[in-house]
Amino acid sequence: MNLLYLTYSFPFHTKTGASVRTSYQIECLSKHYQVDVVYINKNKQHIEQVNTYKNSNFLPANVRIIEVLHIKTDNSSLSKRMHNYLEPLLFRNNAAIENCISKHIKSNEYKVLFFRSNVISDRINFKQFNLPIVVDFDDDPLQVIENANYKKRKFGYIFKFFLQQNAHRFYKRHYQTGVALVFANTPSHYFLNYNYQIAPNVYNFNLKHAVTKTTSFKYFSFLGNFSHQPNIDAVEFFLKEVWSFIKNDIHLSFCIAGKNLPEIYEQKWKSDKTIILGEVEDLESFYNNSLFTIAPMVSGSGTNIKVLESLSYGRICITSSFGSRGFEELYQQLTYNSIADTRTEWKNIIQYLTVNEEFAINLGEEACSKASATFSVAVMEHKLKAIIDNLFRE
Repeated sequence: MNLLYLTYSFPFHTKTGASVRTSYQIECLSKHYQVDVVYINKNKQHIEQVNTYKNSNFLPANVRIIEVLHIKTDNSSLSKRMHNYLEPLLFRNNAAIENCISKHIKSNEYKVLFFRSNVISDRINFKQFNLPIVVDFDDDPLQVIENANYKKRKFGYIFKFFLQQNAHRFYKRHYQTGVALVFANTPSHYFLNYNYQIAPNVYNFNLKHAVTKTTSFKYFSFLGNFSHQPNIDAVEFFLKEVWSFIKNDIHLSFCIAGKNLPEIYEQKWKSDKTIILGEVEDLESFYNNSLFTIAPMVSGSGTNIKVLESLSYGRICITSSFGSRGFEELYQQLTYNSIADTRTEWKNIIQYLTVNEEFAINLGEEACSKASATFSVAVMEHKLKAIIDNLFRE
Protein backbone atom coordinates (compact mmCIF):
# COMPACT_ATOMS: atom_id res chain seq x y z
CA MET A 1 0.00 0.00 0.00
CA ASN A 2 1.30 3.46 -0.92
CA LEU A 3 1.10 6.28 1.63
CA LEU A 4 1.80 9.98 1.05
CA TYR A 5 3.44 11.54 4.12
CA LEU A 6 3.58 15.34 4.40
CA THR A 7 5.70 16.99 7.07
CA TYR A 8 6.89 20.43 8.20
CA SER A 9 9.43 18.80 10.54
CA PHE A 10 12.79 17.70 9.20
CA PRO A 11 12.07 14.03 8.38
CA PHE A 12 15.24 12.54 9.86
CA HIS A 13 16.80 12.47 13.31
CA THR A 14 17.94 15.79 14.67
CA LYS A 15 18.10 17.05 18.23
CA THR A 16 14.55 18.38 18.20
CA GLY A 17 11.53 16.53 19.51
CA ALA A 18 9.46 17.20 16.39
CA SER A 19 12.04 15.66 14.07
CA VAL A 20 12.59 12.67 16.35
CA ARG A 21 8.87 11.90 16.28
CA THR A 22 8.75 12.40 12.50
CA SER A 23 11.72 10.13 11.89
CA TYR A 24 10.34 7.32 14.02
CA GLN A 25 6.93 7.61 12.35
CA ILE A 26 8.45 7.26 8.90
CA GLU A 27 10.54 4.31 10.05
CA CYS A 28 7.50 2.57 11.59
CA LEU A 29 5.20 3.21 8.63
CA SER A 30 7.82 1.91 6.20
CA LYS A 31 7.59 -1.53 7.83
CA HIS A 32 4.11 -1.93 6.35
CA TYR A 33 3.71 0.63 3.55
CA GLN A 34 5.55 2.36 0.74
CA VAL A 35 6.07 5.83 2.25
CA ASP A 36 6.55 8.79 -0.09
CA VAL A 37 7.64 11.89 1.82
CA VAL A 38 6.94 15.51 0.92
CA TYR A 39 8.98 17.87 3.10
CA ILE A 40 7.29 21.27 3.29
CA ASN A 41 9.79 23.91 4.29
CA LYS A 42 9.11 27.53 5.20
CA ASN A 43 12.60 28.98 5.46
CA LYS A 44 14.92 26.72 3.43
CA GLN A 45 16.43 25.09 6.51
CA HIS A 46 17.68 21.55 6.02
CA ILE A 47 17.03 21.57 2.26
CA GLU A 48 20.62 20.60 1.44
CA GLN A 49 20.52 17.86 4.07
CA VAL A 50 17.26 16.49 2.70
CA ASN A 51 18.64 16.43 -0.82
CA THR A 52 21.70 14.58 0.48
CA TYR A 53 19.50 11.94 2.12
CA LYS A 54 17.35 11.80 -0.99
CA ASN A 55 20.32 10.75 -3.11
CA SER A 56 21.93 8.37 -0.63
CA ASN A 57 21.41 4.90 0.78
CA PHE A 58 20.51 6.34 4.18
CA LEU A 59 16.75 6.07 3.66
CA PRO A 60 14.93 3.09 5.17
CA ALA A 61 13.55 0.55 2.76
CA ASN A 62 10.20 1.59 1.28
CA VAL A 63 10.85 5.31 1.88
CA ARG A 64 11.30 7.94 -0.83
CA ILE A 65 11.59 11.71 -0.60
CA ILE A 66 9.60 12.74 -3.64
CA GLU A 67 9.56 16.50 -3.15
CA VAL A 68 10.93 19.34 -1.05
CA LEU A 69 8.32 22.08 -1.24
CA HIS A 70 9.41 25.56 -0.20
CA ILE A 71 6.59 27.81 1.01
CA LYS A 72 7.44 31.49 1.10
CA THR A 73 6.40 33.31 4.25
CA ASP A 74 6.57 36.86 5.53
CA ASN A 75 9.53 36.95 7.92
CA SER A 76 8.93 40.45 9.27
CA SER A 77 8.90 40.80 13.05
CA LEU A 78 5.25 41.89 12.96
CA SER A 79 4.30 38.82 10.94
CA LYS A 80 6.11 36.53 13.39
CA ARG A 81 4.35 38.07 16.37
CA MET A 82 0.98 37.80 14.67
CA HIS A 83 1.73 34.18 13.72
CA ASN A 84 2.59 33.27 17.31
CA TYR A 85 -0.59 34.71 18.77
CA LEU A 86 -3.08 34.20 15.97
CA GLU A 87 -2.03 30.81 14.55
CA PRO A 88 -5.39 29.22 15.50
CA LEU A 89 -7.20 31.86 13.43
CA LEU A 90 -5.05 31.61 10.31
CA PHE A 91 -6.91 28.66 8.84
CA ARG A 92 -6.86 29.06 5.09
CA ASN A 93 -6.32 26.82 2.11
CA ASN A 94 -2.81 26.84 0.75
CA ALA A 95 -2.91 26.41 -3.01
CA ALA A 96 0.74 25.38 -3.27
CA ILE A 97 0.29 22.48 -0.85
CA GLU A 98 -3.00 21.39 -2.41
CA ASN A 99 -1.49 21.46 -5.90
CA CYS A 100 1.47 19.43 -4.65
CA ILE A 101 -0.82 16.76 -3.19
CA SER A 102 -3.01 16.67 -6.30
CA LYS A 103 0.01 16.27 -8.56
CA HIS A 104 1.34 13.28 -6.65
CA ILE A 105 -2.05 11.63 -6.26
CA LYS A 106 -2.50 11.70 -10.02
CA SER A 107 0.84 9.99 -10.64
CA ASN A 108 0.65 7.42 -7.80
CA GLU A 109 -2.06 5.20 -6.40
CA TYR A 110 -1.97 6.42 -2.81
CA LYS A 111 -4.37 4.83 -0.36
CA VAL A 112 -3.76 7.16 2.61
CA LEU A 113 -2.74 10.78 3.16
CA PHE A 114 -0.72 11.21 6.36
CA PHE A 115 -0.19 14.75 7.65
CA ARG A 116 2.57 14.97 10.25
CA SER A 117 1.23 18.28 11.51
CA ASN A 118 -2.11 20.03 11.69
CA VAL A 119 -0.18 23.15 10.62
CA ILE A 120 -0.39 21.58 7.15
CA SER A 121 -3.78 19.88 7.35
CA ASP A 122 -5.53 22.97 8.73
CA ARG A 123 -4.95 24.58 5.35
CA ILE A 124 -6.21 21.73 3.19
CA ASN A 125 -9.65 21.00 1.77
CA PHE A 126 -9.77 17.25 2.35
CA LYS A 127 -12.90 16.50 0.31
CA GLN A 128 -11.21 17.06 -3.04
CA PHE A 129 -8.82 14.12 -2.50
CA ASN A 130 -11.36 11.44 -1.52
CA LEU A 131 -8.81 9.44 0.50
CA PRO A 132 -8.56 8.30 4.13
CA ILE A 133 -6.75 10.96 6.16
CA VAL A 134 -4.49 10.68 9.20
CA VAL A 135 -3.43 13.88 10.97
CA ASP A 136 -0.76 13.67 13.65
CA PHE A 137 -1.41 16.67 15.88
CA ASP A 138 1.28 15.50 18.31
CA ASP A 139 0.49 18.26 20.82
CA ASP A 140 -3.09 19.34 21.41
CA PRO A 141 -3.23 22.92 20.03
CA LEU A 142 -6.00 23.83 22.44
CA GLN A 143 -3.79 22.79 25.35
CA VAL A 144 -1.01 24.89 23.83
CA ILE A 145 -3.32 27.90 24.00
CA GLU A 146 -4.42 26.98 27.52
CA ASN A 147 -0.84 26.69 28.78
CA ALA A 148 0.41 29.85 27.08
CA ASN A 149 1.25 32.76 29.35
CA TYR A 150 -1.13 35.60 28.58
CA LYS A 151 -0.83 37.27 32.00
CA LYS A 152 1.35 40.06 30.65
CA ARG A 153 -1.14 40.93 27.93
CA LYS A 154 -4.00 43.30 28.62
CA PHE A 155 -7.24 41.31 28.63
CA GLY A 156 -5.05 38.20 28.25
CA TYR A 157 -7.60 35.69 29.54
CA ILE A 158 -10.29 37.07 27.24
CA PHE A 159 -7.84 36.77 24.35
CA LYS A 160 -7.08 33.15 25.34
CA PHE A 161 -10.79 32.29 25.47
CA PHE A 162 -11.31 33.92 22.07
CA LEU A 163 -8.51 31.84 20.54
CA GLN A 164 -9.78 28.59 22.05
CA GLN A 165 -13.36 29.06 20.92
CA ASN A 166 -12.39 29.98 17.36
CA ALA A 167 -9.99 27.06 17.11
CA HIS A 168 -12.57 24.66 18.52
CA ARG A 169 -15.21 25.78 16.02
CA PHE A 170 -12.79 25.34 13.15
CA TYR A 171 -11.67 21.86 14.22
CA LYS A 172 -15.28 20.78 14.64
CA ARG A 173 -16.02 21.69 11.02
CA HIS A 174 -12.74 20.48 9.57
CA TYR A 175 -11.93 17.16 11.26
CA GLN A 176 -15.14 15.36 12.14
CA THR A 177 -15.65 13.14 9.08
CA GLY A 178 -13.30 10.49 7.70
CA VAL A 179 -10.21 11.83 9.47
CA ALA A 180 -8.21 10.01 12.14
CA LEU A 181 -6.48 12.32 14.61
CA VAL A 182 -3.33 11.24 16.45
CA PHE A 183 -2.01 12.78 19.66
CA ALA A 184 1.10 12.06 21.72
CA ASN A 185 -0.93 12.42 24.90
CA THR A 186 -4.59 12.50 25.92
CA PRO A 187 -6.07 15.68 24.39
CA SER A 188 -8.39 18.19 26.03
CA HIS A 189 -12.12 17.62 26.46
CA TYR A 190 -12.77 19.50 23.21
CA PHE A 191 -11.73 16.38 21.28
CA LEU A 192 -13.81 13.80 23.18
CA ASN A 193 -16.23 13.29 20.28
CA TYR A 194 -13.56 13.08 17.58
CA ASN A 195 -12.01 9.99 16.04
CA TYR A 196 -8.66 10.20 17.81
CA GLN A 197 -5.98 7.79 18.97
CA ILE A 198 -2.96 8.11 21.25
CA ALA A 199 0.46 7.33 19.76
CA PRO A 200 2.98 8.44 22.40
CA ASN A 201 6.42 9.74 21.66
CA VAL A 202 8.96 6.94 21.63
CA TYR A 203 12.69 6.38 21.76
CA ASN A 204 14.98 3.60 20.63
CA PHE A 205 15.65 1.66 23.83
CA ASN A 206 17.40 -1.09 21.87
CA LEU A 207 20.60 0.93 21.42
CA LYS A 208 21.86 -0.32 24.80
CA HIS A 209 23.60 2.91 25.75
CA ALA A 210 26.53 2.57 28.10
CA VAL A 211 25.65 3.16 31.74
CA THR A 212 28.62 3.86 33.97
CA LYS A 213 28.41 3.04 37.66
CA THR A 214 31.95 3.84 38.71
CA THR A 215 32.32 7.38 37.34
CA SER A 216 32.90 10.26 39.71
CA PHE A 217 29.89 12.24 38.59
CA LYS A 218 30.44 15.89 37.74
CA TYR A 219 26.89 17.21 37.66
CA PHE A 220 23.19 16.65 37.25
CA SER A 221 21.81 18.22 34.11
CA PHE A 222 19.14 19.71 31.91
CA LEU A 223 19.35 19.11 28.15
CA GLY A 224 17.06 20.87 25.68
CA ASN A 225 16.81 22.96 22.55
CA PHE A 226 16.56 26.59 23.65
CA SER A 227 14.83 27.75 20.51
CA HIS A 228 11.83 26.19 22.30
CA GLN A 229 10.64 28.78 24.84
CA PRO A 230 9.32 26.24 27.41
CA ASN A 231 12.90 25.00 27.89
CA ILE A 232 14.03 28.52 28.79
CA ASP A 233 11.03 28.86 31.10
CA ALA A 234 11.95 25.58 32.81
CA VAL A 235 15.56 26.55 33.50
CA GLU A 236 14.55 30.04 34.62
CA PHE A 237 12.11 28.53 37.09
CA PHE A 238 14.62 26.04 38.47
CA LEU A 239 17.45 28.54 38.88
CA LYS A 240 15.28 31.16 40.54
CA GLU A 241 12.92 29.06 42.63
CA VAL A 242 15.05 26.03 43.50
CA TRP A 243 18.77 26.08 42.71
CA SER A 244 19.52 29.47 44.26
CA PHE A 245 18.26 28.12 47.60
CA ILE A 246 19.83 24.63 47.61
CA LYS A 247 23.08 24.81 45.61
CA ASN A 248 25.27 25.34 48.68
CA ASP A 249 23.96 22.07 50.13
CA ILE A 250 24.65 20.00 46.97
CA HIS A 251 28.16 18.79 46.10
CA LEU A 252 27.41 18.43 42.37
CA SER A 253 27.15 21.26 39.86
CA PHE A 254 24.10 21.88 37.70
CA CYS A 255 24.84 21.56 33.97
CA ILE A 256 22.67 23.32 31.39
CA ALA A 257 23.17 21.85 27.92
CA GLY A 258 21.57 22.37 24.54
CA LYS A 259 21.84 24.38 21.37
CA ASN A 260 20.42 27.79 20.45
CA LEU A 261 20.84 29.30 23.91
CA PRO A 262 20.67 33.10 23.54
CA GLU A 263 23.79 34.83 24.84
CA ILE A 264 21.75 36.92 27.25
CA TYR A 265 20.71 33.76 29.11
CA GLU A 266 24.18 32.25 28.99
CA GLN A 267 25.56 35.30 30.78
CA LYS A 268 22.65 35.39 33.19
CA TRP A 269 22.72 31.72 34.18
CA LYS A 270 26.44 30.99 34.42
CA SER A 271 27.85 30.84 37.95
CA ASP A 272 30.35 28.95 40.09
CA LYS A 273 28.06 25.89 40.40
CA THR A 274 26.14 26.27 37.16
CA ILE A 275 27.84 25.00 33.99
CA ILE A 276 26.74 26.14 30.52
CA LEU A 277 27.74 23.39 28.13
CA GLY A 278 26.09 24.37 24.84
CA GLU A 279 25.27 21.84 22.15
CA VAL A 280 26.15 18.25 23.06
CA GLU A 281 27.83 16.17 20.37
CA ASP A 282 28.69 13.10 22.47
CA LEU A 283 25.51 12.14 24.31
CA GLU A 284 27.00 9.01 25.84
CA SER A 285 29.81 10.95 27.49
CA PHE A 286 27.37 13.64 28.59
CA TYR A 287 25.05 11.19 30.32
CA ASN A 288 27.90 9.22 31.85
CA ASN A 289 29.04 12.41 33.57
CA SER A 290 25.51 13.21 34.71
CA LEU A 291 24.14 11.44 37.78
CA PHE A 292 20.57 12.25 36.79
CA THR A 293 18.69 14.82 34.71
CA ILE A 294 15.87 17.24 35.43
CA ALA A 295 12.95 18.55 33.39
CA PRO A 296 11.27 21.20 35.57
CA MET A 297 8.72 22.08 32.89
CA VAL A 298 6.23 24.82 33.67
CA SER A 299 4.91 25.50 30.16
CA GLY A 300 4.57 23.86 26.77
CA SER A 301 2.52 20.84 25.79
CA GLY A 302 2.73 17.19 24.85
CA THR A 303 5.20 14.63 26.15
CA ASN A 304 8.86 15.52 26.55
CA ILE A 305 11.23 13.40 24.48
CA LYS A 306 14.06 14.68 26.68
CA VAL A 307 12.63 12.47 29.44
CA LEU A 308 12.71 9.35 27.25
CA GLU A 309 16.21 10.12 26.00
CA SER A 310 17.49 10.42 29.55
CA LEU A 311 15.86 7.13 30.56
CA SER A 312 17.29 5.37 27.50
CA TYR A 313 20.76 6.26 28.81
CA GLY A 314 19.89 4.85 32.22
CA ARG A 315 19.53 8.21 33.93
CA ILE A 316 16.42 9.01 35.92
CA CYS A 317 14.81 12.31 34.93
CA ILE A 318 13.34 14.29 37.81
CA THR A 319 10.44 16.27 36.43
CA SER A 320 7.41 18.29 37.47
CA SER A 321 3.80 17.16 37.39
CA PHE A 322 3.46 19.29 34.26
CA GLY A 323 6.51 17.67 32.68
CA SER A 324 5.37 14.14 33.51
CA ARG A 325 2.25 14.31 31.33
CA GLY A 326 2.07 11.17 29.27
CA PHE A 327 4.43 9.42 31.70
CA GLU A 328 2.18 9.45 34.77
CA GLU A 329 1.77 5.68 34.95
CA LEU A 330 5.49 5.10 34.41
CA TYR A 331 6.47 7.42 37.25
CA GLN A 332 3.86 5.92 39.57
CA GLN A 333 5.50 2.50 39.11
CA LEU A 334 8.97 3.63 40.22
CA THR A 335 10.28 2.68 43.65
CA TYR A 336 11.16 6.30 44.45
CA ASN A 337 9.09 9.41 43.81
CA SER A 338 10.76 11.35 41.00
CA ILE A 339 8.22 14.14 40.53
CA ALA A 340 8.75 17.50 42.24
CA ASP A 341 6.72 20.70 42.14
CA THR A 342 7.60 22.66 45.27
CA ARG A 343 11.02 23.91 46.33
CA THR A 344 11.01 21.45 49.23
CA GLU A 345 10.21 18.51 46.96
CA TRP A 346 12.99 19.44 44.55
CA LYS A 347 15.45 19.89 47.40
CA ASN A 348 14.59 16.57 49.06
CA ILE A 349 14.85 14.52 45.86
CA ILE A 350 18.06 16.15 44.63
CA GLN A 351 19.75 15.89 48.02
CA TYR A 352 18.79 12.23 48.40
CA LEU A 353 20.00 11.21 44.94
CA THR A 354 23.28 13.13 45.17
CA VAL A 355 24.07 11.50 48.51
CA ASN A 356 22.99 8.05 47.30
CA GLU A 357 24.59 7.85 43.87
CA GLU A 358 24.31 4.08 43.45
CA PHE A 359 20.61 4.27 44.26
CA ALA A 360 20.21 7.04 41.66
CA ILE A 361 21.82 4.85 38.99
CA ASN A 362 19.69 1.85 39.92
CA LEU A 363 16.60 4.04 39.77
CA GLY A 364 17.59 5.14 36.28
CA GLU A 365 18.00 1.53 35.17
CA GLU A 366 14.61 0.65 36.64
CA ALA A 367 12.96 3.55 34.80
CA CYS A 368 14.72 2.59 31.55
CA SER A 369 13.44 -0.97 31.80
CA LYS A 370 9.85 0.09 32.48
CA ALA A 371 9.85 2.80 29.80
CA SER A 372 11.11 0.43 27.12
CA ALA A 373 7.91 -1.61 27.42
CA THR A 374 5.61 1.36 26.75
CA PHE A 375 7.60 3.93 24.78
CA SER A 376 9.56 1.77 22.35
CA VAL A 377 9.59 2.11 18.56
CA ALA A 378 7.70 -1.20 18.32
CA VAL A 379 4.80 0.37 20.24
CA MET A 380 4.55 3.24 17.76
CA GLU A 381 4.69 0.81 14.83
CA HIS A 382 1.77 -1.18 16.24
CA LYS A 383 -0.25 1.97 17.02
CA LEU A 384 0.14 3.55 13.58
CA LYS A 385 -0.72 0.34 11.74
CA ALA A 386 -3.84 -0.11 13.87
CA ILE A 387 -4.92 3.49 13.20
CA ILE A 388 -4.62 3.05 9.43
CA ASP A 389 -6.25 -0.39 9.47
CA ASN A 390 -9.23 1.06 11.34
CA LEU A 391 -9.72 3.71 8.66
CA PHE A 392 -10.43 0.98 6.12
CA ARG A 393 -12.87 -0.80 8.43
CA GLU A 394 -15.05 2.28 8.86
